[in-house]
Amino acid sequence: MTCGSSNPEDLAKNFTKDLYSGDTKSVMSYIDLSEAKSDEEKTFVSDKITQVVAENAAKAKRMGGVKDIQIEEKTINKDSAKIRVLVLFNNDNNQSSNVFLAKKDRKWLVLLK
Repeated sequence: MTCGSSNPEDLAKNFTKDLYSGDTKSVMSYIDLSEAKSDEEKTFVSDKITQVVAENAAKAKRMGGVKDIQIEEKTINKDSAKIRVLVLFNNDNNQSSNVFLAKKDRKWLVLLK
């Protein structure tokens, strides 16, 4: 997927899928880096995202992989959204998390919180 999405629910699900599959490049394409003021800040964020993606991919592997990703709850406003995502793992465990989004230039992007 390219940078951003016109649908916040799809973006949250795709972001979560890529996060647990270990696809750092795709995860980075969803994130709004406009708040990073310098190249050093962007590098720091990129390194941190790489670490988080690796940790989540390892977790998914320990849990037998991701079975499904569902939207539990959503709050969507004109320029912001909070999507609660439920990740169902193949070992019957699950995990919920919030994905915060902002709409910029008619595209939804993930906010780091």
